[in-house]
Amino acid sequence: MGKSQITTSKSDRLSHLHKNNFAGQESYRILPGHEYLFEAINLTDNAIICKDLEGRITFWNRGAEQLYGYREKDVLGLAAEILEPEEIKGETLSIIAKIVNKKEVKRHEAVRLTKSGELVHVELAVSPIKDVNGNITGIIAVAKDITGKKRLEKQVKEYGANLRRLFGLLTYQKKILAKSSPEEIIRSIDKVAKDIFSDTERIFFAPNSTLTDLVALSKAGLPPTVPRRAIGSLLQWITNLDQAGVYSSNDRHGASTPLDDLLKNYPTWHAFPLFFEKQCFACYVIAFNQFKKVSPVDAEFFYNLLALVSGPIWHALRFEEHLGDPKTYAPDRSSFLSLIGQSRKMQQIYNLIQDIAATTATVLITGENGTGKQLVAQSIHALSTRRDGPFIIANCSAYPSSLIESELFGHEKGAFTGAIKRKLGRFDLAQGGTIFLDEIGEVPLTIQVSLLRVLQDKCFERVGGEKTIIADVRIVAATNKNLKEEMAAGNFREDLFYRLNVISIDLPPLRQRKEDIISLCSHFLAKYNEREGKNIRDFTPEVIQVFLDHDWPGNVRELQNAVEYAVILTKGGTIKRNCLPPHLRETYIYPSTSLLENEKKLIARMLDESNWNKHEAARKLGITRSTLYSKIKRYNIRMTV
Repeated sequence: MGKSQITTSKSDRLSHLHKNNFAGQESYRILPGHEYLFEAINLTDNAIICKDLEGRITFWNRGAEQLYGYREKDVLGLAAEILEPEEIKGETLSIIAKIVNKKEVKRHEAVRLTKSGELVHVELAVSPIKDVNGNITGIIAVAKDITGKKRLEKQVKEYGANLRRLFGLLTYQKKILAKSSPEEIIRSIDKVAKDIFSDTERIFFAPNSTLTDLVALSKAGLPPTVPRRAIGSLLQWITNLDQAGVYSSNDRHGASTPLDDLLKNYPTWHAFPLFFEKQCFACYVIAFNQFKKVSPVDAEFFYNLLALVSGPIWHALRFEEHLGDPKTYAPDRSSFLSLIGQSRKMQQIYNLIQDIAATTATVLITGENGTGKQLVAQSIHALSTRRDGPFIIANCSAYPSSLIESELFGHEKGAFTGAIKRKLGRFDLAQGGTIFLDEIGEVPLTIQVSLLRVLQDKCFERVGGEKTIIADVRIVAATNKNLKEEMAAGNFREDLFYRLNVISIDLPPLRQRKEDIISLCSHFLAKYNEREGKNIRDFTPEVIQVFLDHDWPGNVRELQNAVEYAVILTKGGTIKRNCLPPHLRETYIYPSTSLLENEKKLIARMLDESNWNKHEAARKLGITRSTLYSKIKRYNIRMTV
C-alpha cells in the first residue's frame, strides 16, 4: 500500500495504519497526518491487537499493555499464543483460519494469560484486515476485560444457589430446634452438611461438661485408633478456642492444631468450632477422602448455620449428660456443700473455697442478687477451723442508718433514748465464729471507720461503752455493688475496700452458667417434693427449654421460686408449662423457625455485645465487615439506646 494512498472505506478499516518492516518484523504504524487516531486508540481501556495470518502480533495498543502486562516492544512479532493458556493453545490460528475461509466469527468470551501468569476473562470482537485490493492480510481483535463481571456473575450464582438452599434448609432448622437428643440434632446437621458438601466424612467432637473426656454420639465420633493423649490435646484445644472462624487443612500458614494429627489421613478437612456464651464447646468437622477445594461461600454459609443452632446443641448435650446417659462420662462435682452446679466456673469456686476456708483471711464475695453469696459464706465457715462456732449474718441494708452501729457493735444501757438495757451486737454474737456482712456496700461512711478498726486492730466498743472488746471473729463480706465505682463516687472508703478484698470470689449470674440450671431444678424439685409431700418426678422438655432460654435476672433465687411455684400447682407427676409462674409462662417466645430471623437476632446480639464495634462483631460472627454491613442494611438493624 503506497504512502499516498488513503481510503476510509468500510472494507479497509486499517488503511490509516502503514505497514513497515522493522528488522524482519512487520508492524503497523499510523500514517502521517493521522496521529490523532493513534491517540484515540490508546485512550480506550480495551486491548486492540493486530495479527498477521501466521498469528504474529503486528500492533499493540496501550490498553493491551494494561490488560496483559506486556510492553509493545516486547511482543511485536511474537506469536499471539503467548496469551493463550495451555489448554486452548492454537485458538488464535483457528480464528484466523475461519476468517480466511470467509466464515463469520461472532463476538465471544475467552480466557487469556497475562505476563504474570494470571488468567483474565475477555470479550473478543474480531474482524479481518484487508489491503486496497480486498485481500485479507491479518486480523484485528478488540478485547474487553470482563474478569470483574465474570467474578460477580460467579458470586451471584453461588449466592443465588445458597439462597435457594437457605429456603430449602428451613425445614432442617425447624427440625433441629425441635430435637431434644444430641444424636437427633447432629443427624439433622449431617443431612445439611451432606447437601452442601458431597462425599464427606462428618465427625463431631464435644468435650463433656467437666472437660475430662469426649461425649460419644452415634454415627459421629473419633476414629477408633486415636491415642488417649491425642484426645487430651483435642480437649484442651477446643476449650481454649476464643476466636470464631473456620480451620482448614488447606491453611498451612497458621499454627498447627491437634486436628492436623487426628485427621492426617484426610487430604482435605474443614473444622467448624461451635460457641455458646462466648465459650467453644464442640467442633464439627467435614473431611474428604481426596483433595477437594471448598467454596468459601459454602464454608461461610455452613458456619453461620451452625452458629444459629449452637444453642440447642449445647443445651441438648448438657441435658442428656445430666440425665446420666450411658454414652457420656461421669461428671465431676455437681454440688459442693449447699452449692449446686457442675459448670467450670462453679468448679473453680469450689476449689477456691477449699483453698481459703482453713485460713483466717477476710473474704469479699461479689455478684448479683440471688447468685448465692450467703451460701458461699456458709460453705467457707463450714470448712474452716471455726465451724463449731456461730455463723452470724448481718444484713447491712436492712438496718436504719441511725441504728446500724448499734446492730453491729451493740450498745450499753442508757446509750441513747430507748436503750433500757445492754444489747449485744452482731460482732459480740459471732465471737469464736464467722460474721457475714451482707450488702457491705450499703454501710454509711461514718460506720465504715468502725469496721476498718475491727479489721485492722481486731477490737471495737459498744455504743455508749468505754470497754474495748477483742473481736475473735472471721469476717466474710458480700455486695452486689461495684465497690471500685463506689470508691470513685466517694461512697466507700478505699482503705476499707483493700482490707476487705484480701480474697475475692466473684459469683457468676445464672445466665452465664446455664449448664447448672438442670442440676438446680432437680435439687429444688426434691426439696419442695419433700416439703409439700408430693412425688413429682420430672419436668417436660418444654419446661426445661423455657428454663434454659430465660435470662434469670433474679438468678438462682428466681429459679428456686419458679420451681417452688410449679411444685405447688402441679397435680400430676410431671411439671408442665401451664404450672410455671405467669412471667415465664406468658412471656416465653419459642425459638423462631425462620433461619433469617435467627440470623438477624444473632447479628443484633453480637453488635450489642461488641458495643457496635463492627470490626469486632464481624470477627465474632466469622464474616467479613462488608458482609456484616450488607446484613445490617438488609435486616434494618439499628442500635438500641
